[in-house]
Amino acid sequence: MNLVVNNFQKHYPNHTVKLPNITSQEKITLIIGANGSGKTTLLKAIASLYRYTGKIHCDHSLMYTDETVTFPPHMTINHYLELLINLSPDASVDMKETLLELFNLTAYKTMKFKHLSKGMEQKVNLIQVLMENKELYILDEPLSGLDRESQMHFINHLRHSGKHYIIATHKVEAYQNLQTEHIYL
Repeated sequence: MNLVVNNFQKHYPNHTVKLPNITSQEKITLIIGANGSGKTTLLKAIASLYRYTGKIHCDHSLMYTDETVTFPPHMTINHYLELLINLSPDASVDMKETLLELFNLTAYKTMKFKHLSKGMEQKVNLIQVLMENKELYILDEPLSGLDRESQMHFINHLRHSGKHYIIATHKVEAYQNLQTEHIYL
């Protein structure tokens, strides 16, 4: 991956986020900083969800997800994921099933979202992103709400996937056994 950020500024009504120039070529890049430091702003700008001044160059097809996502309460996990697969040429049923198994959700795939815990919703959030066949995944606090076992499964998935990741996190220690580049904001 080749990510370059130069002269980045995002103007909000009451403040401006200014970021240092950034260059990253690692498979896994961790964006680290205090709340309000610009982590989410940077991720959304890389994903072309925000207007900003400056320049961002990222040479991969990508998929982005927020830390929290709202799901349709009366829909089942499986129905929701199947709809996404039907909408995307890059999503795969095989990957969906692999990820459901990875996150121990296979037995729960007929459950409606209104009955899921935050941790289970976070697992579905990760599945909906990771089942897309993209070169780069941009993830905002992906470990939020996950139990320790699911965190370890997710980290192991990162280690073996061969894809690129930009991850905003407060939990740097969870990634300590991976080769990562750290960018501090």
